[in-house]
Amino acid sequence: MRVKSIKTLSVAKFGGSLLSHEGENIPAILEHVTALQKQNDCGPLVVFSAPNGFTDKLIAIGESYTHSDPILVDSIFDAYESLAKKFIKDKYLKQALDHLSKYRLQLKQTTTLINKRFHGTVKAKFLTHGGELPTSVLMDYIMKSNCIDSCHVTKDQWPIVTDDNFENSTPSLELSKKRTDSLVKSLEAGKVVVLGGFL
Repeated sequence: MRVKSIKTLSVAKFGGSLLSHEGENIPAILEHVTALQKQNDCGPLVVFSAPNGFTDKLIAIGESYTHSDPILVDSIFDAYESLAKKFIKDKYLKQALDHLSKYRLQLKQTTTLINKRFHGTVKAKFLTHGGELPTSVLMDYIMKSNCIDSCHVTKDQWPIVTDDNFENSTPSLELSKKRTDSLVKSLEAGKVVVLGGFL
């Protein structure tokens, strides 16, 4: 009988308090990820929250669209682009800025879904398109430009499938199992896999 060997994998979660507008903790995050990469057989799997204060700001922006004085979303993405220009080098900078501009557009499009209330799946979509998803893209390209072989998980590849009961959702084990292939392949290929935390 053939026995499969078990591989070790670390999961590291970096909360929003570690990511600021200036990104002063990013070098320490990179050191920690590199150390985990050396300690384990694959990975690590790295999960990021939105930068400090971004979620509160996004909620304020979303709620402003329920009134007649909406706040523009650009300040959020101006901050992401500033961090990208500070920490991402060479060819990766253009790729990162292109990805971030797509999320900026998606966030603007999500504002059209906000009606009299800012809640439920619209709120979830707004927070992820402006928070954790662009943060995961940003950190993926920061890692790449610092010689860490990384990739980020898009929302289409998201490995956890739940119902749409926002803030109290229930995962579906069967549907989630069907979505793990790309995640497992990336880990087995030796990549550091970056995910957003809230989605």
